[in-house]
Amino acid sequence: MRAHSINALLIIGGFEAYLGLLELSAAREKHEEFCVPMVMVPATVSNNVPGSDFSIGADTALNTITDLSPCAPRQAGAG
Repeated sequence: MRAHSINALLIIGGFEAYLGLLELSAAREKHEEFCVPMVMVPATVSNNVPGSDFSIGADTALNTITDLSPCAPRQAGAG
């Protein structure tokens, strides 16, 4: 991070990205380079990132599943 002058970190991802961010955060005591602001944007179909109620991708996936499901309510006369 020092070699590339990275002075902040934005991580976009799911549960594995969350775990990676925790590891980087825990390594701050041993590595001064990790003492930068770190932010995570949850983006997962699973919506399984702790501490977040919503994530990018979850709503779209659920809407698509509902639209394609044979059990989904259909309008009269529709396909």
